Amino acid sequence: MQRGFSLLELLIALVVFSVGMLAIAVVSLSTEPALSRDADADRQTSGNPIIKHVRTADPSVVVGENGKVWVYTSHDQDDAVNYNTMDGYRVFSSSNLIDWKDHGEILHSKDLSWGNQPGFMFAPDAVYRNGTWYLYFPHLTKSEGWKIGVATSEKPQGPFKDQGFVTGPKMKGGFDPRCFIDPDGKVYLYWGSSFDTHAPMVARMKDNMMELAEEPRTIDYGGKGHFTAKKAGEGIYMHKREGVYYFTFSDWDGYAAMGDSPYGPFNRLHKIAEGGNGAQDHHAIIQIEGKWYYFYHVGNYNDGKADGSLYRRNICVDRLYYNPDGTIKLVKKTGEGAKRVKETK
Repeated sequence: MQRGFSLLELLIALVVFSVGMLAIAVVSLSTEPALSRDADADRQTSGNPIIKHVRTADPSVVVGENGKVWVYTSHDQDDAVNYNTMDGYRVFSSSNLIDWKDHGEILHSKDLSWGNQPGFMFAPDAVYRNGTWYLYFPHLTKSEGWKIGVATSEKPQGPFKDQGFVTGPKMKGGFDPRCFIDPDGKVYLYWGSSFDTHAPMVARMKDNMMELAEEPRTIDYGGKGHFTAKKAGEGIYMHKREGVYYFTFSDWDGYAAMGDSPYGPFNRLHKIAEGGNGAQDHHAIIQIEGKWYYFYHVGNYNDGKADGSLYRRNICVDRLYYNPDGTIKLVKKTGEGAKRVKETK
């Protein structure tokens, strides 16, 4: 008959077992691979597209407080087969051009007191002036055609509140607005007059940022007789560098013309970016930490749910450079994107 274990023997066995398990744990811990750091912490380029989890197009870029970059976009649907379903403007921010925060939807067609149908929320533009953020955007109403809407917010991330649409002498509406604040403080609105003529228009705005202070003028951008750059009303952008005003636009490819006045005339018309990659060029040009950048969209990105297309786009960014004569070098659209910039707080 087998004898039972004494209490002392059981205690000794328990101690031996505990020591053995502790030794195994120490060995396991020492041989376990170190936890990997966040991949974004070591990433030195943004990669393109910079926003992959949602379809975004028509970037408008503002450098805000402390150098933080804010990008306002239109929103394509994953099942879109035309532009009609575009709706729900969004905003993203970054302190280094690498890590982007999605602040979500900031304005939808259902938020408009004057909007009569869903969708048709095309390319927006945002500016900051005197403590207020302004969002300008085109929307197609059922009875009055295209209007350039205005929404405002006290914060760059919104939400934005509908304020109606731009009015003024002979203002009939239009599309693809660009609001430009000149260093002298004057504010100008640029837009395409209609999808039929694609004529580019400009007018100075009143201080209320809602009304034109004068009748619109048609812009002379030096395109008369030009073989390709005939539709200068789409994707309009305006920026100023070293005293020169750059009127830029999209006619599939990106183009720029230069002038001494925000009204024009503009000349030295030249191509600055190729279209393609599944979509036409539509850009914003901005200076960050002394360097110039070109934000745009592509239509060839598969987000895991659907292929990209002309109607399913994603925004990107690359560097922009100038030639010694002031013209813009042809932008190289890359997969690497922008390099990390100094972190802002």
